[in-house]
Amino acid sequence: MTVEHYMTRNPITCGEDENIYAVEELMKREAIHRLPVLNADGQLVGIISEKDIIKATPDFSSNPSISDYAYLISKLKVRDVMSSELVTIGPNAPIEKAARDMIDQEISCLPVLNGAKLVGLITKTDMFSILLELFGARHYGVRATLRVEDKPGTIAAITARLAEYGADIVSIGTIRRPSGGICTLRVQGIGVEKLREIISPSVVEVLDIREV
Repeated sequence: MTVEHYMTRNPITCGEDENIYAVEELMKREAIHRLPVLNADGQLVGIISEKDIIKATPDFSSNPSISDYAYLISKLKVRDVMSSELVTIGPNAPIEKAARDMIDQEISCLPVLNGAKLVGLITKTDMFSILLELFGARHYGVRATLRVEDKPGTIAAITARLAEYGADIVSIGTIRRPSGGICTLRVQGIGVEKLREIISPSVVEVLDIREV
C-alpha cells in the first residue's frame, strides 16, 4: 500500500497572491479545510487552512467598522497567512510513513510531490478510511481481540486453525505491547462460540469477541 493509491489526485489549489476571502469562499464551496498554495511557476510554496484564515482575521470587537474590516481583509493575501514550512511525501512512499509523518509532525495533511510537481494530497481523513479497510469494518462478521505470545509462528498457528475449520478471514492485524502481542481479527463463516473454541488453544487470552 503506497501513498498514490489513497491520495487525492490533482487537488484543488490556490495561488499565493490570491485574497484570503476568495480562498475562504472556495473552501466553503468545495467543502475542504486546506489548500496547497502554488506560486506563479506552479511550484508548491505553502499550505493554507481555515485555521490560518481565522487567525489572520482582524479583531474589531472593541471598535467594529465594516469599512475598516473590508479594507484590511481585501489587503490580506494567501502568502501573508499560509504555512510555508512544508512536510511533503512522495507517491511511492509506504502509507504507514505518511501516517507516521503526520503524527510525528502534528500535521493533518501531506502534499504529495513527484519531483517538484504537486500530484496529490493525503490527509488524516484518508488514514481513517484506510483503517476501516484494514479492520474490515464495513463487513459483517465475528470480531475477536486476542492476547498472543510475541514469537514467530503465533499468527500462522491461528490462521492455520481458522483455515482448517473453513473460516473466511476478512481482516487481521497485530500490535506489540510490553506484555505481549495483541491480535485483532474479523472472520466470516463461523459464529462467536465456534471462533472462541477454535482460537483458544493458540492464544494467551481472548480479550473480546462479538458479532459486528
